[in-house]
Amino acid sequence: MLTKYRQENGIRSGGRPWPDLKVDGDRCETPFWLDDVSAGERERAQVVRKRDRWVLELKGGGGFALDEGAEGWRAAEQLGRALTQSGARLSPRALMLTAFVRLLVADQFVHGIGGGQYDRVTDRVISGWFGVRAPAFSVATATLLFPTAVGQRRVDVRPLTEEGRRLRHGWADTEKMRVERQIAAAPRRSGQRQELFRLMHRRLAEAMERREYKEWERRMEAAWRVSEEQEGIFDRELFYLIQPAERLRKLIGLYNGWIGQA
Repeated sequence: MLTKYRQENGIRSGGRPWPDLKVDGDRCETPFWLDDVSAGERERAQVVRKRDRWVLELKGGGGFALDEGAEGWRAAEQLGRALTQSGARLSPRALMLTAFVRLLVADQFVHGIGGGQYDRVTDRVISGWFGVRAPAFSVATATLLFPTAVGQRRVDVRPLTEEGRRLRHGWADTEKMRVERQIAAAPRRSGQRQELFRLMHRRLAEAMERREYKEWERRMEAAWRVSEEQEGIFDRELFYLIQPAERLRKLIGLYNGWIGQA
């Protein structure tokens, strides 16, 4: 499925839209994480063929034999006990998580712009692997910053950084250019060249002692302090569920209105 999708869309990277599961002889990577609960670490869950069974590898050399003919609920209980005993947990990776939510949880799954491309392949996996028609999904995008960011203007330190560079390195531009030309013309490793380099550094040091540069340092320090304070509230990756319910309802209402007009 992935190979055909890449060919149809001119994708040459083997990691897009997600990497192929690694297969090495009788060992196969799965689309799940195996979490070590006590250590707070995870690794890609793998199954290994042993005789006529595939076995999910667990830490400590243990494993859980998979039986496609077993009754589903009973097999799930047995797997749960095996994971608990080994201090592990199975967590779906991106593809399986999205497929699970679309098939069993959401009435209408809404993806971001990048995820819309990604889920075209998920459609093929759902229909080809599970043998059912993939549920429809929508694509939408919106950024909801932390509520306290409303009315605030985010500090941008880049213009200040450039200003500081000009104040330090742009001392009397014509004089600096003259010294640079003299350095380039002086013989390498000569005393003349070394003296010109010392002159250049004296000028740089003098520039940093000027009133304009000191004032810039104070403004830069204040800007960095505000920028660090604003970092959290201007984070574009904040989870929607931290937002007030009324704010989310307004956003849903906006989208409902746009969809109704389409």
